[in-house]
Amino acid sequence: MYFLKILLSVLITLSLNGCLAEELPEPRVVILGATGAGKSSLANVLLGCSPDSDDCLFEVGDGTDSCTKDTSYGVGQWLGEGANFTVVDTPGFGDSNNDDNELIDEMIHFLKDSVNSTNVFMISFNGEQDRLDSSLQQMIREIEALFGTKFWDNVILEFTHWAYDNASVQKRNFTGKTESWKLDVYNQALQEMFHTNRTLDGVFIDSYAQMPWNTGDVNQQTAFLRETSKLWNMAITAEPFEFMTIEDVLNELAFLRNENEKLNRIINEDIKDLYQRLEVAVMDISTNSFLISKNELETESSLQTINIKLEEQVDELAELKQDFNTTVDGINLSMMPIGSIIGWSGQSISKNILPLGWQLCDGSLILSGPMKNQLAPNLNSAGRFLRGGQVYDEWIYQEQMLLNHMHDVDDPSHKHTDRGHQHGFTYQGSQDHDGDNANDRTQSYTVTRSSQTDTGKADIEFAKTGISVRDAVSSQYDIGNEIRPKNMFVEYIIRIF
Repeated sequence: MYFLKILLSVLITLSLNGCLAEELPEPRVVILGATGAGKSSLANVLLGCSPDSDDCLFEVGDGTDSCTKDTSYGVGQWLGEGANFTVVDTPGFGDSNNDDNELIDEMIHFLKDSVNSTNVFMISFNGEQDRLDSSLQQMIREIEALFGTKFWDNVILEFTHWAYDNASVQKRNFTGKTESWKLDVYNQALQEMFHTNRTLDGVFIDSYAQMPWNTGDVNQQTAFLRETSKLWNMAITAEPFEFMTIEDVLNELAFLRNENEKLNRIINEDIKDLYQRLEVAVMDISTNSFLISKNELETESSLQTINIKLEEQVDELAELKQDFNTTVDGINLSMMPIGSIIGWSGQSISKNILPLGWQLCDGSLILSGPMKNQLAPNLNSAGRFLRGGQVYDEWIYQEQMLLNHMHDVDDPSHKHTDRGHQHGFTYQGSQDHDGDNANDRTQSYTVTRSSQTDTGKADIEFAKTGISVRDAVSSQYDIGNEIRPKNMFVEYIIRIF
């Protein structure tokens, strides 16, 4: 149980200093790690202080015995010049002091009541080592047991003692022990030890890059800004982790179940009461109707009094029906004003019945509410669309209309020409004449005659009509007996009370 105390000490100083969770700016970063991992130095530089500063709300430990025996915190600007944030440093674990048991209860109390949440759990490892310390493993197990596996969603790995001077970078490149290799090794170890499939992100922030003798090294300063920027982006995008133990969750669940039972009892009692009131209202309406029929011949004043009472009973019944529908179905349609018309596909798609207080827009008689004895708009059977209008336009039907327009057409003129023609014929006949001797009394010969007639020519010319006809509708559109845009069928319903 020692390592549960480690996380507790992360935030004890905050409560001792009277700093409430609401006063701690976000993002909030909680640093965990073994003694000598450089947690306090890291917290110092994130606040813009020197790594070995002793007045930046952190004590720097050196060696195997934890110097930071109490949890410390700092509130300031990121790297001393950015946005405000909170960083919390925990006591180092794995040293020779076994005084952690009393911190467990304090840790649970403090995390829940004083800090409430954190954006990042940053687990710090000494980058010069290639294994997980056994005490760190135990601490992680106890945190997971206390807060559940969702704790891993906010974990980021940090490797200290990871210098970015030229010699250190070249040595890592030569040996192959680069940043990606280190992350792979530790992720694989954590996945095997804690049976998780998460691949955790990591940063390599070398706090001592901010020591005076390193601030002139361009490579070290570039790497420092790059890695701290990665941490900042992770912190501001992570969802806050609320400090609730498994016991807290179970207690809250039991409380909610009890509340749910109470609400169910109240709802059942309300429903029973509504049914009773509904029955009484129905009986009252029936009685009043009988009285109205019986006293038809009474004076006008008496009739008006009865009608007023009947209308009050009807209104009460409508209110009761509305309350009943809201309670049973959990549907609150009262936000829509009376007279609202909406599209509805409940009958064919969701198989729901028409909601109470609504009526189909089918031209039927409205029997209840302010629009009583009026006909509902007949939108469904007539297949009408809705359009906007003024108050005096409401419920006015408009039939189909085609915008008045003209077609410009052109018919070229044409002409007929007659060039004239001739008729000719030939006539042949015979004639008898006296012969030239006594033996030849007559003589015959053939006469051929030709004749020809000419006709004049006629020129006929017609003027253009000025009309040409083209197809009225292109073949790429449907042709039918109505004008419509693209649409989908629904049933319109109107709220009547």
